[in-house]
Amino acid sequence: MATHPDNLRARLEDRADLLEATRLRYRALRGMLASFFWKQRVRSEFELLLEVARTQPEVDATLAALKRRAAAEGWPANAAPMKLMREVERLREDVRRVAFKRLPAEGRPATLGEALLKLEETVLEAGPLLGRHIWARAVELLPRNLPELRAACAAAEVFEHVFKRPAPEGVLPFTVEEAEALQRALPLAETALAALWQRLEHFDTRGQVKGFLQARVSRAPQRVPRSGPELLLHAAFWRGVAWARLRASLEERLAPVVPADAEVPALLVWLAAREGRFERGAEPRMGEPGLFAPEAPARSRGRAGP
Repeated sequence: MATHPDNLRARLEDRADLLEATRLRYRALRGMLASFFWKQRVRSEFELLLEVARTQPEVDATLAALKRRAAAEGWPANAAPMKLMREVERLREDVRRVAFKRLPAEGRPATLGEALLKLEETVLEAGPLLGRHIWARAVELLPRNLPELRAACAAAEVFEHVFKRPAPEGVLPFTVEEAEALQRALPLAETALAALWQRLEHFDTRGQVKGFLQARVSRAPQRVPRSGPELLLHAAFWRGVAWARLRASLEERLAPVVPADAEVPALLVWLAAREGRFERGAEPRMGEPGLFAPEAPARSRGRAGP
């Protein structure tokens, strides 16, 4: 039995939002890639390029699934969801055609998402435009929606939450729950930041942008980060603060033993539990067993000595 047109929008659920957002992105991207000065326009819209490339596999899968469902349920051809799907498919082909046109025939990627990433690489490897400053080049190289940048910011949020507050004396500056969050955030930050520095090194062959940003890593952020370079500096700063505070705490408790960096994440959870911190942040009670209050030796079952 055919589905009533009024019910089709509800049947699409959240996939309608994805297709409508994709339609707008495709239109903007098609105009950008078709323009005469397309490289200059791509430089100012790297985030759009990456967002389309990132969501392309999901868009392709959604269109294929909805076409199968429409055929099975007999959706009317003139229904709004059907028109939306057809328009998105047409725009996808337009973007694919113009994207492939901008790439050499040799070694062209097989999919639209891969082609868009190849276009990004082509534009960045062409180097900065005449007269561009280092900060503008950094904004080009570090779009805010880079997956590695998002991961670094997620880790930095954990570091800032734990280490921005004043450090208590005599106890670890985090709860067991926070230690578990740090256990996840530390390797995430290392991997993400290493990938971001490597990206800068790859595209900025003269090393100007990387050197410019690395010289500012130790400076405390003075405002809410908005651009890609600001997000990188914010994440790198709080990563540095986290390691400095953690090394100080570990040295105080474990000297002369110096754990390897790879051992630190798991060690934090053990230390937090060992010091008796409660999950909701209560301070350990005086005399509790822990690193600062060793367990008392068991009493002898025999008669006490004089």
